[in-house]
Amino acid sequence: MQVIPGKELVTPKAIIFDFDETLVSTLRFINDAFTKVYETTQGKYGTKEELDQKLRGPSFDITFQETFKDEYEYYKKVFLEKYYNAFENTQIEEIFKPGAQELIDFLSKQNVPLILTSNKPFEYLDKEVKLLKVNQFFKFIIGAEDFNKIKPDPYMAFKALNNCGITYKEGAFNRDIWLIGNHKFDLECAKNIPCTAIYYGNHVPTDYAVDCIYENHTQFKNYIETKLFNKTTEMHY
Repeated sequence: MQVIPGKELVTPKAIIFDFDETLVSTLRFINDAFTKVYETTQGKYGTKEELDQKLRGPSFDITFQETFKDEYEYYKKVFLEKYYNAFENTQIEEIFKPGAQELIDFLSKQNVPLILTSNKPFEYLDKEVKLLKVNQFFKFIIGAEDFNKIKPDPYMAFKALNNCGITYKEGAFNRDIWLIGNHKFDLECAKNIPCTAIYYGNHVPTDYAVDCIYENHTQFKNYIETKLFNKTTEMHY
């Protein structure tokens, strides 16, 4: 774990979490679902590598529509059936990143409002959070409503903060609001808010500024518990 010198963390009044590959390991389900889609196309849209390149992006709904056009709904169904079959038949503990459950449980007990954001449509995000039985930990959950306003656009973050009654200053650095994510879109979103950018992973995308880097949720929990939180923490609004 590394806190960038001169960018020490302060006790947060809100934390915005990314979902996929930050709190949960879903990439394996996504990859298997992409393979199923490719097999179903029988090469109609190029090689597996070419199709994979087309479908990777800020939102699968966007890339599927752009790639499959009139056949979008059909291939979306193929993808979702494969994805959720794997998701629903995997033990909850095996879906969460190690230590992620304990981290959000700890933070919720400190009365820090937790916000969950994702570029996937809300209906899918909500379904997965309920399957994982952690919806009660989040004060606000928001997925893509308008695909012109997904991360790195700060729209979802601002909407969530407003709904939670959390004050922030647009255009000024909000050190006491954290955004934790694993992708360049998360870091860019933090810059656009702007707020404290915390990168989960070990290889920060080049040309993106971060305030803190960690790749172990348990280590991060222990650090902030020791450095920032006392036994009694007042609610921040």
